[in-house]
Amino acid sequence: MPSAKHLELVRTIATEELESVREFARLVDRDGKPVSTALNRLEAIGLVELESDGRSKKPTVWYDRVDIDIRVTPAPSDDSDVAFA
Repeated sequence: MPSAKHLELVRTIATEELESVREFARLVDRDGKPVSTALNRLEAIGLVELESDGRSKKPTVWYDRVDIDIRVTPAPSDDSDVAFA
C-alpha cells in the first residue's frame, strides 16, 4: 500500500509536465536514488508508468482519481483483499 509520501509523488506527477526522473527528483527536492526506488514501487503496483525516452525515463499517470477498497474483516473465498476501481 502506498504511503502518504508516495501519494504526494503521484499527485506531483499528475500535475506537472515532467521530462525525466532526474527532473522530478529536483522538483520534489529529494535525492534521485530514493525517488527512483519509490517510482519503481509505484510502477509495480500500477500507479505510475515510467516511459523510456532514450537513456532517461519519464514518470506519468493516466488517471485523475483512484478509489481503493480494502477489506478489514475475513473475506469470503471468492473476494479479493484489495480492489482498485
